[in-house]
This record gives sequence, C-alpha cells and structure tokens, in this order.
Amino acid sequence: MSDLVSRLLVCRHARQISPGLVDEIIETLCAAAPATDRVASRNALVREAAGLLEGSPWQRATKIAALIGRFRHPADEVRRLLWLADRNAPLPESARQIYRILSDC
Repeated sequence: MSDLVSRLLVCRHARQISPGLVDEIIETLCAAAPATDRVASRNALVREAAGLLEGSPWQRATKIAALIGRFRHPADEVRRLLWLADRNAPLPESARQIYRILSDC
C-alpha cells in the first residue's frame, strides 16, 4: 500500500496520473471493501451497463451474459462498466443470474 501512496504523491506533484495507476487504485480500494459492499457496487455497475442496452430486461441480461463471456478489454462504455464491475466482485456468467441483478432494483 505504501508504494501506491508514494506513486500517488508523485502524480499529485506532477499533476498527472496514469491509467494503470488509476486501475491499481480501484482494485486496491475494491479489495479493501466488505464483500457485501463489493457485490452491491458490482450489481449497480451491471445495472448501469444494462441501462445502455435496448430491449426487455431479459434481452439485456442475455446481451450482458454474452458480453461477459467474450470481453477482455473495456472497448466501449458497456464493457468498461462490466470491467469495473468485475473488479468489485466476480461477474455472474448466466443470463438468469444477471436478470436477477437487473430485477433487484
């Protein structure tokens, strides 16, 4: 953690921050949060990603499940949200599990 703080101080002084450092900060903060908070954050991000898609809740859940099975890098806003969600807690892989997340509002 002290290495991360040192790098943040250098970035503050330089008034610049690298995307890799931002990713590392997000992962560190997520790992430090309680599991229930991480799952709640993941679910909120999955809902936000689904909100960017068209179709019924089941159709959006199916699309999200397909994206989860294929994506590796955050190429667009939906994938970026899923990537962030996965940093909080492992993403469900089935459309049924995702549908439950979308329905729990």
